[in-house]
Amino acid sequence: MITQYIFDTKSVVSSHAGATLKVWTEEIQIMSDVWENGLKAMVWDEESQSPKTLIVYISGSLPVGSELKVQEMATADATPEVLEKYSQWVYNRELDILKGNVTKAAAKIEIGKTVRVVRGRNNKGQSGKVFKLHPSSYRAGYRSISMNKVGIALSDETVPFITSNGKTFNNFKDVAWVWETNIEVENPSQYEDFSEVEERAIKRTKAIMATL
Repeated sequence: MITQYIFDTKSVVSSHAGATLKVWTEEIQIMSDVWENGLKAMVWDEESQSPKTLIVYISGSLPVGSELKVQEMATADATPEVLEKYSQWVYNRELDILKGNVTKAAAKIEIGKTVRVVRGRNNKGQSGKVFKLHPSSYRAGYRSISMNKVGIALSDETVPFITSNGKTFNNFKDVAWVWETNIEVENPSQYEDFSEVEERAIKRTKAIMATL
């Protein structure tokens, strides 16, 4: 439950009984260079079906002579029903985050993935499998940034290459070297693996709930 002093009405108001999930102290910025000790609380908002963080108290915000004690202004008293709602909300959030991470990882240029050249002057429209990522300097001068030059095998055909010490390697015959920014993973969903996301979301939810 949260108990606050309302200056406008000079009254004490209590709210969120049975719906206060967590209470903690924290330094709060009240001006660009001024910070004060404060009391915050995370409460369950029934209307939005989500948690909200409220500032309960900032140092010096109680009137002189007030009988309110800072340590009694907020108490974590969430009911089992509220805790269950919050737990489900956390699980859904963590699951969405993990699924988003999988989708993002699937679209990342990596060796072994099939990519298509979608920009640039050369090889546009061609596709093949990535066999090499070579860090290099993209652009010149002060605009230079580090970026991968990607080696793409446009076919599976290989040719033997004999080194100076007599060793033989099979190199791809049809190769394109393209800046990473000019290619995209082809059909990235084929590299998505959601097999562990639900289990990981459960573990992360339990860890978060344990902090209450």
